[in-house]
Amino acid sequence: MFHPNADPSHSESGYNSLLPHPTLRAVVAAISNQQFQFVPGEEQLVAMSVQLKRRLPMFSEREAYNADGVVRLTIDKGFTTELLVLETSRAYNKAEKTKSAYDHHKAMFALLAMVKALADKYPMAYFENIAAIKVFFLHVYDDKMRLWSMSTPRKDVYIMRREFSVHVPICIEERDPHVVKYLKAFWSLKDLLKKSGESIMKMQQAHKHAARIYRYKKYPRDLLSDIVNPAIVKLTESKNSKGMHDQLPNSSLAGSGTCSFELRQ
Repeated sequence: MFHPNADPSHSESGYNSLLPHPTLRAVVAAISNQQFQFVPGEEQLVAMSVQLKRRLPMFSEREAYNADGVVRLTIDKGFTTELLVLETSRAYNKAEKTKSAYDHHKAMFALLAMVKALADKYPMAYFENIAAIKVFFLHVYDDKMRLWSMSTPRKDVYIMRREFSVHVPICIEERDPHVVKYLKAFWSLKDLLKKSGESIMKMQQAHKHAARIYRYKKYPRDLLSDIVNPAIVKLTESKNSKGMHDQLPNSSLAGSGTCSFELRQ
C-alpha cells in the first residue's frame, strides 16, 4: 500500500497522504456519482461553522472545525452537505490516548452538526426521512482505522455505532488477511455512503412535496429543524482534552460498538 521508501510513522500529514486520503478518494470514485467529493487536508467543516455562528455571536474563522478530510455530497442549487469527517490522531503507531479520545469527542459534535444541517435544509420532510440517514466519522489512530456512524432514530436520541475496525496494511504481501479485510471494509463504506446519499435525495423530495402542498396554508406538523436540535459545542484541545485519556470508546460486541445518548438545547 505504501511507497517502499515512505515512513507512515514520520508525521500525521505524511500518514494521511500515504493511506487514509488515497483510500477515501478511491471510495468516492467507486460510487460512480460526481455529486460525491472528497476534500483532503485541513478542511473546514461547514455544518459546524454554521451552527457555531448561530450560537456564538463573536464566532471567528479561527474557531472553525478543521478536519483531516471531508466527504461531501452536492444535492441541488449549490447546497452541499457533509457525510463523512476524517480525523487522524498522530502518525502511524504514534497515537496518544488523550489525543485519540479528544478527536473522538470532537468528531461526535461534528456528526451532530452534520445531522442538524440536514434538518435545517429540509425542515418539512418527515422524521422517518432523517432517521434513515447515517453520517460518518473515520478515526485513524495507531495501526487501525475505525468507522463510526451517527443516526437519530427518534427525537433527542443520537446513536453512534462502530461500523468496522480494520488494521492498516503497511505493505502488500501475498495472502495478507489484513489487506483483504481492509478492502472489504472500505467497499462497505462505499455502499454506506451511497445509501445515505439516496436517503438524502428522498428527504429532499419529501420536503419539496410538502412545501408545495402547504405553500399557502399552515404546516400541520412540527418542523424537522425544531425536532432535531442537539446541543453542539466546539471542543478545543488545550481546554477540553485534559482527563480524556481513559475516555476512548471500548466494546467487545463482535467487533462493533454502539452507544446512544440524548443531547438537548
